[in-house]
Amino acid sequence: MRRLIFLVLLVLAAAGGYHLYKDKDARKLLQSVVDKATKNPLAKTPKEAADYFLKAIKDRDYERAADYCTSAYAEQLRAGAADAKKLGDAIDGLMDKMSLVKITNIGECKYVLWCMDPFPREGLAIVVSEVNDPKVKTAAGTFVLSPKILGVDRIPDQMPQNYHPSRDFIGGLYKGLPERINFVKEGEGDKVSWKLDMPCPPEVVSAVQSMKKNEGSLAREIRDLSQSINKDAAIKEDFTRFFVELVNKWAM
Repeated sequence: MRRLIFLVLLVLAAAGGYHLYKDKDARKLLQSVVDKATKNPLAKTPKEAADYFLKAIKDRDYERAADYCTSAYAEQLRAGAADAKKLGDAIDGLMDKMSLVKITNIGECKYVLWCMDPFPREGLAIVVSEVNDPKVKTAAGTFVLSPKILGVDRIPDQMPQNYHPSRDFIGGLYKGLPERINFVKEGEGDKVSWKLDMPCPPEVVSAVQSMKKNEGSLAREIRDLSQSINKDAAIKEDFTRFFVELVNKWAM
């Protein structure tokens, strides 16, 4: 009898596995559950919330970053996640490619790309006040931006001359966020987790809408330029001109 039960369970498991293999939606659902369990641990302290958030931003996983934010801002992070990742990945690729060739004013070009990044992966830290009392449910922190990542001592006050990128593509997912941020403790019992309690600025909402409307066109053009650096001698020799034209094409 036990052997029969084992065989039945084995057949059911095999059938379920085959269904999972054939059903893309089922596979995606299972993967999301696995990812959630392995990638998104609960933040037991404000510092952990800040660290997990920044790690997700560095990975360009804005869905995961949203899990460490309260609902208003989290909603927009999730809404813009796919489009922001496309643009961010394209910017990363061009940044890397520019470092391999001789480009006049490369620092200027990198600064413009950094400004157009939906949420820069580097140069950002969050300083958090210590919370040692488990009864405390709020904390404070500060965004700290290091210009050293750009090879400069301070962030320029304005966009370099000749560059006129779209306002919606400058700091898309963080534009308008306050320098000072709050942390709140949500949940009960073993489900308690600290989160960044940030408002949702109208600038972020507008940027998310623009990225959706753009449908990845800017990201594609940045990727095309990146791929052309080594293939097209004219672009390699006069990269800055082509880059300025690309940026200003999306001016508003």
